[in-house]
Amino acid sequence: ARSMTSVIAATAIGYTYPGGRTALAGLDLRLEPGEALGVIGPNGSGKSTLLRLLAGSELPTTGRIAGSTDRRSTAVVFDRTPFASSLSGRENVRRQLALRGIPAGPAAASADALLRDLGLADRSQDAAAIYSTGMARRLALAEALAAEARLLILDEPTLGLDVEGRSSLVHLVRGVVAGGRSVVLASNEPGFVAEACDRVLLLHRGRCVAEGTPPELIDRLGRPVLIDVQLRGPVPDSSGDEPPAAVQRLAAEGGTLRFATSEGSAVLPGLCEWLVGRGLDVRAIRIHEPDLGHVFETLTGVALDPNRTRGGLS
Repeated sequence: ARSMTSVIAATAIGYTYPGGRTALAGLDLRLEPGEALGVIGPNGSGKSTLLRLLAGSELPTTGRIAGSTDRRSTAVVFDRTPFASSLSGRENVRRQLALRGIPAGPAAASADALLRDLGLADRSQDAAAIYSTGMARRLALAEALAAEARLLILDEPTLGLDVEGRSSLVHLVRGVVAGGRSVVLASNEPGFVAEACDRVLLLHRGRCVAEGTPPELIDRLGRPVLIDVQLRGPVPDSSGDEPPAAVQRLAAEGGTLRFATSEGSAVLPGLCEWLVGRGLDVRAIRIHEPDLGHVFETLTGVALDPNRTRGGLS
């Protein structure tokens, strides 16, 4: 059953730009306390428009949003976060917390911990004016996370972050929801969203095409796991030699054997034993598990491309 105290309850919301272009249409959305909701869609799908509506910086042209969208209860990270460029990273975070009325002692400790977790400890004394794009994004995330707002809204939060930064951000988001606060984040990086979020909304051309937990959406796809076995030499002629149960041999190309299974990585021990038993010299095994990107592409015919994330308004 849904909570009676939803942080946000949006009903049939839509947004049309003054020129007549529709960015969102007929969208329903609920966000519960202690929940992280991910919004996935390519650039132009309406992700950033939706986040601006939820943050209260824009009003929907149709529909209604109930819930808290005031500044004190919401912290946001959009593509451009203004900093006091002459102040250091640490001073910027503490300044923002002071503006929110958070006591200096706890604020300082929180700011320092977050700057450390986000990899800015060594540069926290430097002026924000010399921060790179990735450092500025980490600083914006530190400010938002330290604000202890009950709703955190993040637009393309992984922009400019390396693998370690993404991993730290997943950990921090999970910590926010474990503490009973809520997060809405928009991204077109399926792996990050699956790790960070409890529930996912797939957005295409301003409409929701699917919603559910990451495992639910992937299971609904019914797509098998693909396993590529790269050999050190050519694939031998063993057309009549069947692989283990639950594994289907799909193709043999060059020095690579491709298999499919509905059992995931659980089949690997048996498959490896089968390969060794046939004297095959294995160079590498690569597993291609279906993810939220595959779900989106199957439902819409449009491929997500995280490398094209621009962090602007979509």
